[in-house]
Amino acid sequence: MNKFCLPQNITPEIFLRDYWQKKPLLIRRGLPEIIGILEPRDITELAKTEEAIARLIKQHSDDNWELRTSPLSKEDFDNLPEKWSVLVQDMEQWSPLLGNLWRKFGFIPQWQRDDIMVSFAPQGSSVGKHYDEYDVFLVQAYGHRRWQLGKWCEPTTEFKPNQPIRIFDDMGELILDEVMAPGDVLYVPSRMAHYGIAQDDCLTVS
Repeated sequence: MNKFCLPQNITPEIFLRDYWQKKPLLIRRGLPEIIGILEPRDITELAKTEEAIARLIKQHSDDNWELRTSPLSKEDFDNLPEKWSVLVQDMEQWSPLLGNLWRKFGFIPQWQRDDIMVSFAPQGSSVGKHYDEYDVFLVQAYGHRRWQLGKWCEPTTEFKPNQPIRIFDDMGELILDEVMAPGDVLYVPSRMAHYGIAQDDCLTVS
């Protein structure tokens, strides 16, 4: 078994030289150890606890999004629209098994590590087209999610107006369009446009 979640033909040195902050990398079955650690109910129930740092994102239409932040209650999950997502931060504090998987990413600079987040989304749901100001590894833990990667974004990138989350319409030319299965890993450099759509009930760890 690999020490890290990299393909056999890509060493940590090659990854840091050729991919890190330069281009994405899809690693099929890069982290099979994640399968079975969490199920959707674990996240939806945890999000309702007072101690959890969580966000509930509801999509009522293409131009009507709603954001609720912790503490979330059972009532926040009543009468949900068809498309919604819940995200829980600091998951390494709640799941030691998940936290132990940090070792599989020991090839990245220690100071680049942040907390572990898990998102749950039912079929068809997403958190919109967006980019992050940091490099991210997306790990499929349950179900399937389709990921599209597009253009490099800038601080001047325009977001949809009057929305509670930073999303946009223009992904530019797609450079990747793949469905991830449990255990798959996708590295996305900072400021690269990405869009993940749940193909069924799914959990994604980042």
